[in-house]
Amino acid sequence: MPNNVRILNVNVRSRLLRHLWYGQRLYVRWARQSWVRRGLLLEALFWLALARLLVLAVPFGKLVPLLGRPVTTPPVLVAMRPDLALQLGWAVATMSRYTPWQSTCLVQSLAAQWMLRRRGLVSVLYLGLARHVTRELEAHAWLCHGPVVVTGAQGRERFTVIFMLTSASVI
Repeated sequence: MPNNVRILNVNVRSRLLRHLWYGQRLYVRWARQSWVRRGLLLEALFWLALARLLVLAVPFGKLVPLLGRPVTTPPVLVAMRPDLALQLGWAVATMSRYTPWQSTCLVQSLAAQWMLRRRGLVSVLYLGLARHVTRELEAHAWLCHGPVVVTGAQGRERFTVIFMLTSASVI
């Protein structure tokens, strides 16, 4: 057997073993979670998939009525269940790392908003813009439940809010 074929076989074998090891580690992490947390992770996966599909297939103008009501000033909301909001944010952030599609900040915020809405909790979705160092515009989305930042907390201070949506029917 030529040397380059042997090297190729070793590389393929090592890659396969690495993937198997990674899968086994994921399974061990999954097995250590409580049934409640496993349910939250599966629910987050469902909402992430739906959000990604809608972001790809539906123009943003038609998506806005599904997301909530636009507001011009940030509503003053009290966090009813900050512990639950943080758990939902954890589930969305965790599952977004393992999805085969790209779960952007907007997709994560939509998924978390729908999970909060399903539990009767009010949230505000913020969309912001900032100039990158290369002078290009950069966008970011984050979700808040009262003062609690559920998703997109990292780096949100750099962005200027250009659009807000609330899931509340009456403010």
